[in-house]
Amino acid sequence: MDSRASREELIGTIRELEEANKRLNTALDEVKRDNERWRRMLENPRDAYFEVDLKGDFVFFNDAVCNHLGYSREELMGKNNREYTTPEGARDMYRAFNQIYSTGEPAEISNYEVIRKDGEHRYFELSAHLLCDKDGSPVGFAGVARDATDRVRTEQALKDSEKRFRRLQDATFGGIVIHDKGRVVDCNMELCRISGYTYEELLGIDGTRLFAPEWRNVLEEHMKEEKDHDYDLVGIRKDGRRIPLEIRSKALPYDGKTLRVAELRDITQRKKTEEALRKSRIRYRELYKQAHESEELYQSLLDSSPDAIVLFNSDQAVQYINQSFSRMFGWDESVLHKNPGVYIPRPQRKDFYEMIQGVVETGNPVQGREAQALTRDGRFLDVSLSAARYLDYKGYPAGVVMIFRDITEAKRYQWHMQQAQKMESIGTMAGGIAHDFNNLLMGIQGRLSLALMQVQPEDELTAHLKEIESYTSRAADLTHKLLGFARKEAMEIAVTDINELIHSQNLMFGRTCKSITIEEDLDAGLWHAEVDARQIDQVLLNMYINALHAMPDGGHLHVQTMNQTLSEAQTAPHDLDAGNFIRISITDNGMGMDEAVQRRIFETASPSIIVVAGPILVCSAIPLVGAYASEV
Repeated sequence: MDSRASREELIGTIRELEEANKRLNTALDEVKRDNERWRRMLENPRDAYFEVDLKGDFVFFNDAVCNHLGYSREELMGKNNREYTTPEGARDMYRAFNQIYSTGEPAEISNYEVIRKDGEHRYFELSAHLLCDKDGSPVGFAGVARDATDRVRTEQALKDSEKRFRRLQDATFGGIVIHDKGRVVDCNMELCRISGYTYEELLGIDGTRLFAPEWRNVLEEHMKEEKDHDYDLVGIRKDGRRIPLEIRSKALPYDGKTLRVAELRDITQRKKTEEALRKSRIRYRELYKQAHESEELYQSLLDSSPDAIVLFNSDQAVQYINQSFSRMFGWDESVLHKNPGVYIPRPQRKDFYEMIQGVVETGNPVQGREAQALTRDGRFLDVSLSAARYLDYKGYPAGVVMIFRDITEAKRYQWHMQQAQKMESIGTMAGGIAHDFNNLLMGIQGRLSLALMQVQPEDELTAHLKEIESYTSRAADLTHKLLGFARKEAMEIAVTDINELIHSQNLMFGRTCKSITIEEDLDAGLWHAEVDARQIDQVLLNMYINALHAMPDGGHLHVQTMNQTLSEAQTAPHDLDAGNFIRISITDNGMGMDEAVQRRIFETASPSIIVVAGPILVCSAIPLVGAYASEV
């Protein structure tokens, strides 16, 4: 009996062990499955799993934590969250841990901001719960975090975009309303100011209430059309006051629907201005007529001026020229617009524009300044400039009015007067010299006469004395002419063969100056002329002497005569009548004239009066230097 009972107890014990073994295997399988889940979670590169102690220092974490924060495992172990998060993130984490510790319930942080090792800011969605030991005492916190940086930044960009949109709406000068078939969906603050309603009152309101009843049908007609519109209506404020409005409307696709956006502008001031303009239109027409008449008078005054007038603006561009300017210089306004300084000689342009700028800046006028101007046909005119600044209707400097007066003839007359005075002085001096020189010549002639009486005609010395007597006689003629010039005595005019006179002078000069070769080209049919032969002879001698000075090493002198008939166009500049003239051309191959000599080419102490067949030509003996042909 006892044996059977023992065996049954043993069998029962074995069965219990088998059941316990099954339960143990089941528990082991569950542990394996839990371990596999934990392994997959810890190895997940996206989800960060961490455990910290009650102070918040890391005690365990997976590789995802290292990847998200950019630190190595060694660097992170024991690190507190305050060391890798912002001050705001540290406060959020402290509040969450405090809530978990106090309540025992899990907590979440939606936008937990951390700072990676490389300085980049990232955002995480974080959930945490309390960790307890086997006795149930709190020992720390565990949590899972997932990177939400892209979401946070997208949300922030959307918020910034909404803020910018709202600022742009509120910054416009008109009221903006977005409506769906008249029902207000959104608006800006300017619409609140125009309508007198608050923002909350406008949302959802029937937009037609913002307009006067008699204009609502017009508004609804425009709303039915899908094209853009610009039109005017009369609005009505919350307080009942009517205001004119300008509306610009266009379609706006939104969330699968077509809304309309409209801009409302208060045009009260514009309407007042238009009304004022309408009332004053007649007055403006009268003023315009008066201004037009004044402008015509002003234009007539300018065009009737004999002086050339130019108006410059403040930028020195030509605004206007009168008719006298075009007549005087030949330039028209179209040319001056393209090349405003074309009539000013290039060397004078810089000073000219500096003068204009000075008048504009200082307001000091310029009067009677002498300069030169260039005509369209290439002539230079002496002009007198006067300039003054003029003002616009506001009293600001607007430009310069300049007047050109042609003083070419006055300058020429002044030059002739100066030359006449100079010649008068020279004549006085020449008379004194000629008187003394004539006394010397009389002594020389007396001694020559005594010497010739003491030599035989066949004596070789006689020929030399005769030559000296001839030169002395010519010198006496010269002094006689100088005395005649000084005393303004009459000329001794007679019919003369110009060729014979030139040939005689050439023989005498050629014997004296052996280094000069004289070539004659004398017209055999040359007309005879009534002239003062001594003065023609003196002109030739002066030219030959100048040619000799220009050819110190010798050279060629070419003398040509010819008959020439001059037309009235050729003689008019010299105040002569048209007719028959004798032309004498003298050319040498010397060194030429320098600039100083050219400036004084018509100055001489021995002026000559030449009478030719027909008209009388009064000129000065022209000093001949270098390759220069003098035509008398």
